[in-house]
Amino acid sequence: MSCEGETVALLRSGGHRLTPQRQRVASALQHAGGHRTVEELHALIAHEQGAPMPLSTVYRALTTLKELRAVSEIDAGGRSAFAWVDRSRPHHHLVCRGCGTERDLDPALLQRLGDAIRAATGFEAFLDHFAITGQCESCRQGAARA
Repeated sequence: MSCEGETVALLRSGGHRLTPQRQRVASALQHAGGHRTVEELHALIAHEQGAPMPLSTVYRALTTLKELRAVSEIDAGGRSAFAWVDRSRPHHHLVCRGCGTERDLDPALLQRLGDAIRAATGFEAFLDHFAITGQCESCRQGAARA
């Protein structure tokens, strides 16, 4: 399924329609790869698609896409960043609040956590995309020396 087809299907399944603005935001995020702040996404849309879009429209489109679990929001070291969710390939990150480095985390670790939560509470945790913030070893060692 094409990117646009996937976006249309997701929006329709959630009772939303595909607006040009939602399509532009979804397309930019799908093709950007990685995590983008709202400001980065806003600039990317204006640069790649040639027409500016109000920042508030980007926020509204992201909110709708987040509600549908098509987009995830993470705390990337004190700032929000957004990424397109590929449910067929969950991915997770460790994000250092000191230096901002990101490191991938084995999805199996969070799968076990999700299984334990479901067994203990009956709650189904959506762990398609997850970021854990903390402090990397280098920053911890630097803080210990200081």
